[in-house]
Amino acid sequence: MAQASIREVSSEPIPQLAVRAESCRICGASLPEPFLDLGTQPLANAYSPVGVELPKAPLAVTRCPDCTMLQLTHTVDPTVMFVDYAYQSSVSTTWVRHCSEHIDSLLTSGALQPDATVVEVASNDGYLLRHLRSRGIRSFGVEPAVNLAEQANRQGLATINAFMGADSAPTILEQTGAADLIIANNVLAHVPDPVDFLSGIAQILAPQGRISIESPHALRLVEGMQFDTVYHEHVFYLTIDAVSATARRAGLELIALEPVPTHGGSLRMTFAHQGAAAVEPSVARCEGEERSSGLLSPEGLSAFANKVQSLKEEVLSLLTQSLAQGASWAAFGAAAKGVVFVNYLELDRRQISFVVDNNPSKQGRVMPGTDIPIVSLDHLAQASTVTDMFVFAWNIADELSREIEKVCAWPINTWAALPHLHRV
Repeated sequence: MAQASIREVSSEPIPQLAVRAESCRICGASLPEPFLDLGTQPLANAYSPVGVELPKAPLAVTRCPDCTMLQLTHTVDPTVMFVDYAYQSSVSTTWVRHCSEHIDSLLTSGALQPDATVVEVASNDGYLLRHLRSRGIRSFGVEPAVNLAEQANRQGLATINAFMGADSAPTILEQTGAADLIIANNVLAHVPDPVDFLSGIAQILAPQGRISIESPHALRLVEGMQFDTVYHEHVFYLTIDAVSATARRAGLELIALEPVPTHGGSLRMTFAHQGAAAVEPSVARCEGEERSSGLLSPEGLSAFANKVQSLKEEVLSLLTQSLAQGASWAAFGAAAKGVVFVNYLELDRRQISFVVDNNPSKQGRVMPGTDIPIVSLDHLAQASTVTDMFVFAWNIADELSREIEKVCAWPINTWAALPHLHRV
């Protein structure tokens, strides 16, 4: 697999790295103070060489009192985060299998016809386009990261290097033609203007076409204590009420949804042009679940924040006591989750010796905001003094724990902190 480049991070501060949002990005209502504050943190995917100090920005979440959209208090310029992007979707075998099975299910059910045109927005390194091509389906990717778009095109996966939006949609449409199916996985929560993003998608969607969008569900985030999925790339934390309101502003309608297990609990949402299809009962069921749980109310969110603080104290206590008794800790998964985790807990190399990651482009760097080096799995095989491992990428903990067992010829304790501190 070709290696993706990583944005070189200068020690010079980036002007206006983050701007405070005074009003809701969806409906314009005034935003209250945050219910969750994770401190000032570096960009989670800005992997830097040793000794480079990264610029930081506030990382906190508030709730719009009108449309109920959960969102960051500060916005980072998307071009800073996504023009040269480190994350490669194809690195996770679990995720790739999930997407391949989705395409197969669409074909089996008849929801996707072999002669259809499919456009994937935020197509990353072409992880999904490869499956579409292998099935003979005409497909295109739209990817804002220059390095990833180039990587996909070198593999013969037609990819347009652009941010999706109302302004870019006409140019994209010229190349793709009207799309029968548009797939946008794990991107709706990233864009600072979702109405503009969905408006662009609506422009390239065929009159009877469908949009499939997967994104982590805010309800699962709160239930599962998934505070480490809060980072600057994730501007929004999606609820059904808020998503429906956003879609209507773009001329689209949420017509169906399905819970899926990825990323700790996501929703696969299906959209169509307004009035083009009946709304299925699954939408009302999910709305009812959100409201009846109470977890997304101001009181529920405040309780969540208190639990996050308690979990921090519990993990720090475990590390302090075990290190005093001679333990040696490392971790697996230099994903954004791990970056947020170590920065919120203010961990460094004194507690975590190194972090293993299978992405070659991260190896040789350090966890943003820390001095903890990122290494290959081969490094762990030689580190027989390690007694305990944190799996930072808890959403694929089973996959990673099996990799740890394969290379470690000595007993090792494997831990995950979420949804509660436990051994894997």
